[in-house]
Amino acid sequence: MENDRRDRSRVKFETPVILQIDNQNRIEGLSKNIGMKGLYVRSERRVPVGSSCDIDIILKGTHSNLVVQLKGSVIRQGESGIGIEFDKDMEWWAVFSMFEVYGRSQND
Repeated sequence: MENDRRDRSRVKFETPVILQIDNQNRIEGLSKNIGMKGLYVRSERRVPVGSSCDIDIILKGTHSNLVVQLKGSVIRQGESGIGIEFDKDMEWWAVFSMFEVYGRSQND
């Protein structure tokens, strides 16, 4: 049941993400999915679970960009990416859910 609730609160969304880990390491990647409470970033870089991070989620338009900035921590490290939990719910999550088509990868 826990997984079902998480699936409803996330959308597949591919967009550039910059993570600043513990004020030291900068990681650039693409999001795989985004929810109100966290996101998954595709990256081959390894990051210790529990690391704090500053997050920039970048929405690139034709003539402008929108950057959503959040703070969070690494809750999972997989072979294909990094699971991030936000410190506070993302207030801008509705933007991602409304424009889910924009963030679809070409593989979907």
